[in-house]
Amino acid sequence: MVSFDHIIRSRVARTATTRSDVEQNLADFVTTVTSFDNMMIQAGGGPALTPQAYLVLTLLIHGSLPMKDAMLHNPLSYRAFYNMLDKLKKRAVVSVESDNSDRRVRRLVLSTNFEPIRAYLSQQ
Repeated sequence: MVSFDHIIRSRVARTATTRSDVEQNLADFVTTVTSFDNMMIQAGGGPALTPQAYLVLTLLIHGSLPMKDAMLHNPLSYRAFYNMLDKLKKRAVVSVESDNSDRRVRRLVLSTNFEPIRAYLSQQ
């Protein structure tokens, strides 16, 4: 069986030279982490990641998401999602903005505080 460390090294430890490489490295990292979470669930240990971590990882990849899409990526109920979102907004982790192309759509945006993490992951 392949170890988790081997998966991380093989998928994330590439040098990014273009924006598409950066996005691919981030996507690979998130895939690796979520795969580990799924392995934990299947082994009976329960999820390793919190719903907040899933949201942050998803926003690291996409930059911003329509609220509806963010809810689909999260296992929480409607009410629990909005409670979590309120807490994350108070801690300045995310913000909610209107979509430029459709004012009815609200988009979740990851705080600029996470740019160093994005930059670090893009170098790995």
